[in-house]
Amino acid sequence: MKALQTFIWAIIPILLLVQVSQATPSTPPIFDVHESIEGLSDVLPLQQTMLALNIQKMVLQGIPKDILYYTKSKDISLADSADNNGLLAQVVFQTKTQDTFGFFCTIDPLDLERVQQMQECLSQGAMGIKLYNGYSYAHVVPVDDARLSDLYAALSDAGGVLMLALNSGEYQSELENVLSLNPELPVICPHYCLASQSLDRLTDLMTRFPNLYIDTSFGQESLARTGFETLSQNHDAFVQFFTTFQDRILFGTDNVVTAYEGKDQDYLKNLYQEYLGVLTDTLDLPYPILRKVLWQNAADLLE
Repeated sequence: MKALQTFIWAIIPILLLVQVSQATPSTPPIFDVHESIEGLSDVLPLQQTMLALNIQKMVLQGIPKDILYYTKSKDISLADSADNNGLLAQVVFQTKTQDTFGFFCTIDPLDLERVQQMQECLSQGAMGIKLYNGYSYAHVVPVDDARLSDLYAALSDAGGVLMLALNSGEYQSELENVLSLNPELPVICPHYCLASQSLDRLTDLMTRFPNLYIDTSFGQESLARTGFETLSQNHDAFVQFFTTFQDRILFGTDNVVTAYEGKDQDYLKNLYQEYLGVLTDTLDLPYPILRKVLWQNAADLLE
């Protein structure tokens, strides 16, 4: 993968902010597993927000251009991601002394060299890979297609993690096949596996597949507002869900930070505070569960 082979480009300064622990019994440190960026200019507002909210580590997810710029047509491509993968590797390299960022590469599931690309990503420090073909608008190949078996097996053997963006309402059987055929491969299905409004289905999946993890992200802001309302309106059910699966829920927002949308520090801080408020205030989760969701589960899985 050309971009990763040459990712140590001419050094573009990134302001390195020192993380200061502010953890108290009511505010555990935060390990955010799911964010994306457009360019290097997006790193500074993230660092400022991390410092303000005690987000001590953040995992950046590779993203193809057609998704970065919200091109959700039938002709969407998952192939154009090398530049973003290389960008993330550069960010992690330049901030490695602080250990505040990690990254996942995104892989084109149709690329004949997908296994080699995955292995190269891991050799450059990636924690795992992300696939987008579980979305209806990016379903270029089923996630359980036999052609992907070697990718999953190699990732599992290497000790990596799969971030599988998937709509479980449409592709549940595909997800089940991936989970059952790769029982040693940890699979994070973000956005509550797009089943926050179908909690019985999500509960069933989490119960049957111990290698299935979810994150708390909802993605774009309009979806986040709807998601927050869902959690608030189903308070008792979600408290029970978090209690039951407290070891396999990870914090993230999937907020794609871009210069063209003007997502500055104030925007980021307000959005992340809302996410945190849903867990700490709306659901009023007890500290031991909060610490797992906000920090420990991600640390155990990814470090």
